[in-house]
Amino acid sequence: MLAFPASSALPLKEALEKLGKKPVLLLDASKVRSEEELLLAARLAKKSTEEKRAISRSRTVEFLLWLSGKTDIRSAFSSFGAKSPKHMLVVSFGPGKKELVSLLRLKPGKKKLKKDAVMERIEEISLSRA
Repeated sequence: MLAFPASSALPLKEALEKLGKKPVLLLDASKVRSEEELLLAARLAKKSTEEKRAISRSRTVEFLLWLSGKTDIRSAFSSFGAKSPKHMLVVSFGPGKKELVSLLRLKPGKKKLKKDAVMERIEEISLSRA
């Protein structure tokens, strides 16, 4: 998994169209604060997919469900999806950074994610399907 903050010169709808079915999410950068949140959601998505208890057939969407703490795909995209091409967190499970920068005309952001998450966020993610 690759995750980095960025802004795009493209309108959000056009950026999403260019991604097509690539395993990439454009998230609201203000919703994710730490690397630990991303890693936990990725681990839980992998596990639920392997154990055949995933809600989504796509591991990328399953990751978003865990990250958002939701069980409804529309709600997860509505809550965590990018609202503006200016403040996004790009999360890729396939294409590399160079490819995405070129494809989406991205300018990588300077703000880094914190390493550790706050305990409440870890609980929200890990207990979302309890």
